[in-house]
Amino acid sequence: MVNNWLTKGQGANAIPPAICFLCEDYVDPGHLVCNPCRLDFAVIRRACPRCGKEVSHANLPCPSCSTRPPRYDHLIAPFHYAYPISLMIKFLKYNNNIELSGEFGRALASAVEARGRPLPEAVVPVPLHPLRAALRGYNQAGEIARVVAAQLRLPVELGMVKRTRHTLPQFNLDPAQRLRNINGAFSFRSGSGCRSVAIVDDVVTTGTTVNELAGLLKQAGLKTVEVWACARAC
Repeated sequence: MVNNWLTKGQGANAIPPAICFLCEDYVDPGHLVCNPCRLDFAVIRRACPRCGKEVSHANLPCPSCSTRPPRYDHLIAPFHYAYPISLMIKFLKYNNNIELSGEFGRALASAVEARGRPLPEAVVPVPLHPLRAALRGYNQAGEIARVVAAQLRLPVELGMVKRTRHTLPQFNLDPAQRLRNINGAFSFRSGSGCRSVAIVDDVVTTGTTVNELAGLLKQAGLKTVEVWACARAC
């Protein structure tokens, strides 16, 4: 059950009561989910090092990446895109619950730190088209990226790429339609001298969007492009 305070879409500056987003039990101040509800989060235990999907053997590429690897170099996602994570992401994206970006951003940054590899030079949130950003009032990927960047002490590159075409929402489309929908939707605007970046998004489903964006950044001369997402559909 989602608590009533959050369903009203309180803004980022509001101080939430100390009750769990999911069950309405009490939580420590500053937290949105209680420890028992956290146990329901579907954690990805063994991931393909390339695409981030759950695999049987850790550190081995999945069959798909072995035959047709994506354009990005690595993908990190701590959670499966399943309830209750899927519900929380929907509230973040569509209900103005920007405070959830802190919950996701901290979990994502911790997953990146646990990996133990060198960090990229900057993070790049997946951009929204200006029209959609104006209607929503914020970019959820940008909000998550700010939290991740603060914890990892990295800069956020907001102007490196822009979405130049107003595309349809990807979740309503099949894989072939997703490819056509996102093809050529981004443009590289400015370089800051970075040779390695991490694309940040809320959820990766088929990977079409981040693959398109990674290809653009590689074409612009970046050497390494990772993807950091809160959740992965597997």
